[in-house]
Amino acid sequence: MRAAFLEAPRRIVVREVETPRPKAGEVLVRVGSCGVCGSDVHLYRDGRIGDVAVTEPHILGHEFGGVVEAAGSREYEHLVGKKVAVEPAIPCMACEVCLSGNQNCCPDILFCGLPPTQGAYRERLAWPGRLCEPVPDHLTHDQIAALEPLAIAVHVMDLAKPGLGRSAAVFGVGMIGQMILEAARKHELAPLIAVDRLPYRLEMAKAAGATHVVNAAEGDPTAEIMDITHGRGVALAFEATNVLEGPGLAVAATAHAGKVYLCGICEEAQTVYSGSIARRRGLTVYSIRRSRRTLERAIRLLEVGAFDVDRTITHTFPLEGLGEAFEMMCDYRDGILKAMIRIGR
Repeated sequence: MRAAFLEAPRRIVVREVETPRPKAGEVLVRVGSCGVCGSDVHLYRDGRIGDVAVTEPHILGHEFGGVVEAAGSREYEHLVGKKVAVEPAIPCMACEVCLSGNQNCCPDILFCGLPPTQGAYRERLAWPGRLCEPVPDHLTHDQIAALEPLAIAVHVMDLAKPGLGRSAAVFGVGMIGQMILEAARKHELAPLIAVDRLPYRLEMAKAAGATHVVNAAEGDPTAEIMDITHGRGVALAFEATNVLEGPGLAVAATAHAGKVYLCGICEEAQTVYSGSIARRRGLTVYSIRRSRRTLERAIRLLEVGAFDVDRTITHTFPLEGLGEAFEMMCDYRDGILKAMIRIGR
């Protein structure tokens, strides 16, 4: 089977490898589509993200689903032949963190595509059956792959419990920011402000339900948000950027006793914002760790048409085009938002 390896920063090589065999408790998934996430871009461009580095050829990719071709043990034979969405994180399910219900924060968690776990930019992979969720046949493989960022947005809303009519801003309106905007709009948050440096993404944010858009590359975004909110700031700030200054902008625009949700991933290991502002305003700052048991709900939301992920999928590539997709994402070329790698149909 074919698999795409990151051989060195900005160097992808597709080569033939042996098809894995599922062990007991695993299933063999024929990958349909796999999205390109911002964290994948960091690893592609720099060979590292935070304190995690790629030191040998590695398969990236974690936003994926597909069709189950085989089961390694009887308890998952019912999945064979079915389309599934896949939870990319493998918690140990034995530590006190997992047993408390916080599997996403497991200290021994393995994550698809993050060293040492090989990812989904390949034709097939073996994955724990307990982490594969059947999906309706009418969902496309691209839609199934988009469920992973949607599940993160659902998790963020679970934590926020936003309440009707509260003000909010989303900083960084890539894929996850777009999903957070759609989720926030369903809670009737107003004003709902989108902040980004790219005009085409701000236009897409309007389609997601933003009542105001602020171009952070032009002028002072904090001042604009304060003007929109009549000097109060926003009650809820959702930071989904990939830049070091993102958290600082979110904190600076948040109202007294407000809440800040840090969802973005920067290549730096540090998170930087004003401790003075956070302390004096009595802000609550949350660090978001992926999603927590929200994949099945994300499937239901997509099934009933509550979210529109198709509008965010702007580009598709074959597996051999993965390097081109990464380069386009690095440069934000051609109005790209979400690139999907179509591997098997």
